[in-house]
Amino acid sequence: MAWPAQKVFGKRLWAPALCAVWAGLICYLSGMRGFFAMDQSIVFDGGWRILQGQVPFRDFFLPHGPLSMWIQALAFGWFGVSYRVYVLTATIMNVIGALLAYGTFRTLIPEKKWPALAAGLLTGSWLYAPMGTTYIEQTGFFFLWVAVFAVVRGLAPGSFRHLWMGAAGLALAAAILAKTNTGVLAAPFLFLMPALLRQNPVRGLLRDWLGLGIGLAVGLAAFYVWLASQSDVAAFHRHVLEIAGTEGRKRILENKELYFVVCSLFNGKGNDLVRLLNVCAYTLLGLVS
Repeated sequence: MAWPAQKVFGKRLWAPALCAVWAGLICYLSGMRGFFAMDQSIVFDGGWRILQGQVPFRDFFLPHGPLSMWIQALAFGWFGVSYRVYVLTATIMNVIGALLAYGTFRTLIPEKKWPALAAGLLTGSWLYAPMGTTYIEQTGFFFLWVAVFAVVRGLAPGSFRHLWMGAAGLALAAAILAKTNTGVLAAPFLFLMPALLRQNPVRGLLRDWLGLGIGLAVGLAAFYVWLASQSDVAAFHRHVLEIAGTEGRKRILENKELYFVVCSLFNGKGNDLVRLLNVCAYTLLGLVS
């Protein structure tokens, strides 16, 4: 016979537990099904190099921030260097991401459990599961979920609002340092969230923005201190801001397939909404990839 406390405990935890099990299982199985060396070797190689004592932008170069490699190097240092550890790192982060999604919607809509359950299951399916390893964009999206969760928690009644906003700013900095364009493109939406989710007086809204800005500035400033003292600022600017920025603009401006899809808006056949969504999808992929 179950005790009343056990019944309450079970009622509260079955949904997040389901999200966690699903996110862990699908990510692990996806990662262990095979290895696409051209893409999936990047973070593995970077994590191994850092574990050997190499320094990003001093000993090897990246077109983005080194955060994904740092996380992987930490996992390799704790559990050893192997492909299984590589997959397990993504699995753990996928589970955390699914729980962040669940917690975000549970906070936004506390009277209903199914939106949070759907968000957790969906996030567990798209965050790290398609690759099954700690890929760069996925780590950027992971920290964006951390930032969104922190903003939503900060806007909840009775919370430590300023601390949560500062944490959200730090998480946004982490997203930028994982994949630059992913974090930068999401920044305006994150700063809009306090205005959209809650009717704040102007003074309260300014304090929220200040907290977000301070957290973001502290995170980026700490990274630049590391660059100046341990790595190479000029190399970072050249490889991440100049070269990667030029390549990103080429993907949009010289993408013939995108032009074809845009033209289909005006002379194509089929549903107009579907064609518009196609254009948005191609543009988004060009911006975040």
